[in-house]
Amino acid sequence: DCGPEVNFQDHDTHIRDLIQTLAPNVSIFEKKVCDDNGNCPASSVAKGLLEIGQAASSVPNTRNDIINLSLGAPISGTAVYQAIKLMESDVLVVASGGNHPFAGDHFPASRAIGLGKVPVPLLNVISVAGAVLENSSASWQVAGYNTRRNANLFAPGAGLCPPSALGFRCNASSLLPYGTVGIAGS
Repeated sequence: DCGPEVNFQDHDTHIRDLIQTLAPNVSIFEKKVCDDNGNCPASSVAKGLLEIGQAASSVPNTRNDIINLSLGAPISGTAVYQAIKLMESDVLVVASGGNHPFAGDHFPASRAIGLGKVPVPLLNVISVAGAVLENSSASWQVAGYNTRRNANLFAPGAGLCPPSALGFRCNASSLLPYGTVGIAGS
């Protein structure tokens, strides 16, 4: 749910920076599948998945082991489902559990195996949701913005400061409306 105040175009840069900070020796192939307003047609997502898989396999000594999908939809798209299913034996898909606490299923994360009664699970999908450090208890809690409370993996999802966010969200003078610094999300 991106409004005019959200710079959706920087999202991929933040994700890439976070991945490269944690795994500096990985090769990253990027594919824009959403428009500048955050709309991500299923046909564009499916095509992007297949193009990323094809691009990675065309580079010598490169495998496409993991695909990160920082997106989702309330319904499963047949084209996206089939594209992920085609890669089931070769590629792990890490999918955002969603950033809206009152939303229903967030496909493809909602099809991850091990989440209870999943109609037709995708064996290569891991649902990821954000966790936040509670100041009062100094313990990690499920972030209130998560769509799903039963993800496969919870990871720090607030106050993140990748290099791409330095200077506009990660300095003391750029406090966000809730008094936090950094980027957040699942």
